[in-house]
Amino acid sequence: MVRSGLRSTVGEASPAHLVGASRHLQQRLANVSEQILPGQNHFAHVMDPESVAEAINAFLAT
Repeated sequence: MVRSGLRSTVGEASPAHLVGASRHLQQRLANVSEQILPGQNHFAHVMDPESVAEAINAFLAT
């Protein structure tokens, strides 16, 4: 069982069906927060890995 919070990270320009899938999971899981990566799409981890790493590190620091 996961007791800590979860983070759903989506790119601002991600396709609607992927954002919808993410929101579907958020509604069914407990303690989920959403972070939107400005200007990024579904491949933010490839196109801008530094911003993704910063987002993950910021979440882990909370």
